[in-house]
Amino acid sequence: DNFKLINDKFGHKTGDEVIKRVADSLLEFFAKGNYVSRIGGDEFAIIIRENNESLSEEIEKKVKEINTLLIRPKTNVPGVTLSFGVAVGDENDNISSLSVKADKALYETKRNGRAGVTFYKDYK
Repeated sequence: DNFKLINDKFGHKTGDEVIKRVADSLLEFFAKGNYVSRIGGDEFAIIIRENNESLSEEIEKKVKEINTLLIRPKTNVPGVTLSFGVAVGDENDNISSLSVKADKALYETKRNGRAGVTFYKDYK
């Protein structure tokens, strides 16, 4: 959240350290059996291969844990929070349509104060 402000206030070197810390956290919490990728700037995508009854709860729990971890500053790295948008696909979706849905959900999270998660189905 507000990554541009971090770059402006602390410089690009610190911004790079923030990106690395975020990437490490996403890998720690989501990488097992899934795909975590930086898609540009301060945006990441996570493709979760399995969908089960408790997936939404699992994601919400992980988002809360990640934000609790990242809000605490580390040496030379300011604390940050992350906003997530989630889209769950079916046989009619492709990567492009899922990306659009996830992006819409992400902006809903940002409108609602950031540092959280919105599932596309929750507000459409």
